[in-house]
Amino acid sequence: MLLKRILLLVVLPDGTRMATLAVIPGASSSTVVRALVIARDASREPNITARAEGATQVTVAVDAPPVSEPLANAMRGARVIVRRVVVSLAVADTTRITIAVSVDGASQVVTLATLPTQLPAEGLSFVVASCYYNGFKHGALLNAALRTRMSEVAPLFQLWIGDNLYMDVPGFGVFSGDHPYEQTLDRYLNYLLDGAYPSARAVHANFTTYDDHDLWNDYPEMQSWLPRTQGSARAQYVAAGRACLDLFQASVNPPPASANGRSFRIDFSQVSFFVADTRTERQRDTQQNPPPKMMTDEDLGALVAWAENLDTPGVLVLGQPLWLEPVSHTLGVKADHNPAFFRMQYERIWQAIRAAPYDILVISGDIHYSRFMRLTMQNAGNRKVFELVTSPAAEIPTVLTTALEVLGFSTSQDRAACVAPGAIAGSAQKLKGDYLFATSAQNTFALVTLKPSPGRSVQVGAAFVDYVPTPRFARAEKLEGVAKWSSTRDYAQCNEPRICVLRER
Repeated sequence: MLLKRILLLVVLPDGTRMATLAVIPGASSSTVVRALVIARDASREPNITARAEGATQVTVAVDAPPVSEPLANAMRGARVIVRRVVVSLAVADTTRITIAVSVDGASQVVTLATLPTQLPAEGLSFVVASCYYNGFKHGALLNAALRTRMSEVAPLFQLWIGDNLYMDVPGFGVFSGDHPYEQTLDRYLNYLLDGAYPSARAVHANFTTYDDHDLWNDYPEMQSWLPRTQGSARAQYVAAGRACLDLFQASVNPPPASANGRSFRIDFSQVSFFVADTRTERQRDTQQNPPPKMMTDEDLGALVAWAENLDTPGVLVLGQPLWLEPVSHTLGVKADHNPAFFRMQYERIWQAIRAAPYDILVISGDIHYSRFMRLTMQNAGNRKVFELVTSPAAEIPTVLTTALEVLGFSTSQDRAACVAPGAIAGSAQKLKGDYLFATSAQNTFALVTLKPSPGRSVQVGAAFVDYVPTPRFARAEKLEGVAKWSSTRDYAQCNEPRICVLRER
C-alpha cells in the first residue's frame, strides 16, 4: 500500500500561497546573536528586523550562507529560502534582542538573550540535549518543558551535541530511488519547519555539534540496511549530508577553532568551553597504517592547545562519551565506533586532559541513557575529570519496529539500559570511574549550572529533566558496571545543585 502525503495549501487574497516560516536561533555572545530564517513557498524575500532592549547602536546583517550548486538546485525545487541573520551590538551588553520575520502571511518573532562576559554570581545555566527523533512529535512537550522554570537560574542557551535530527530513521531511497540532495534537504525541512520542534529550539540561543545520525548510523561506516551508505550514490549522500549540516547547523555557530574543522570555543572570564566535532571528518575503519582519525589534525591541535593552556576551569563538549569502551564485535558485527576506537587521537585527548592546569567537565550524549560520572586518574589523585552524558531528547523506535515507521505506522519508543563499562582501554591513563546518578528516561535533557566560587573555581550543578508527559526531574536509577561515589546520598531524582567543583590543579 502506498501512503501519500496530503498538503493543505492556504491561498492569500493576492493569489500567493501562505509561506511556511521558521526562525532557528544560532550561537550568541555578549555582542552578537545569530539566527537562521527558513521560508518555504515564499514569493518574495522575507522582511527581517531586529531590535535590542536598551541598546542604541545595533547592526543587522542578513545574508544567504554559501551552498553548493546541487544543494542550491534542490532548494529552488523545494521553494526554500534560507537567510542568516547576525545582530551585533557596538558594546558588550547583557540584553534581549528581538528578531521579527514576516513573508506572505506568515510571521514569527523570537527574543534571545545575549550572554554575559563572566559568570553571574547566581550562576550561568544552560540546556544540553542530544538524540532528538521527531517521529513521535514531542516538540510541543519539549517546548513547554524548556519554558518551565526547573532550576534556580533560568537557562541562557542550549547545547545540541549530536543526533540533532535523524537522517536515517526512517530511511529513504528504498522506494523512491536515490535523490541525495532533495531527500537530505526534505529531512531537514521535516524537522525545522515542523512548528513545535523549531519553537523549542527558539526558546534560547543554540550551539551545535554533531554525531552519526546527523549523517547516518555509525557514519562513515557502511550499513547494510542503508543502501545509500554503499555503492555509486554514497559520495553524493555524504556531500549532501555535509552541505545541509553546514547550512542548517554550522552556519550559525561561532567561528571555527581551526582552519580545517567544525569545532569552536565559547569563552567566559571564569570558564572556557571547547565544542569538538569528532564526527563529520571521521575516517573509515579500514585498518590502514596510520590508523583512522575521528577529527582533523587542526581541530585536534586546537583542542589540545585549549586544554593544556587553560587559565580557568574547562568544559569539553563532544558527541560521544570519553568513558566508553572501544568498538566491539558481537556475532561478527561491529558496534558503533566511538572515541576509544581512534586510539591515537583518543590517547592524545586524555594526555591533554591530564596536563590541563584546571579541572575539566566533559559533556556528551549518544548512548540513549543519561549519567553523571567522576573519572579519577589513579596515578594522579588531583587529576579528576567529571563527565555528564545526556541522551536521548526523544528516543527512536525499537529496532524491530523501525521499518514500520517508513510506512507511516506509529510505533513504540525503544529504551536503553543504564550500563557503563567498568574500565576503558586506549587512554594511556589509569582511570577509575564512579557515578552519582543515572536514568534511562526516554525523553530527557540536562540542565547545567556553573557558578563562580572562590579561587577561580567553578561550582557545577546538574539535573536530568524527563519532560514527557510533563516536565519533572528524572527518576534516579542504578548504573550497572560501576560503583556509586562514596559518601554520597541516595538520589530519588537526578538533581543536584552542587554536584562538584572544578578547581585549579
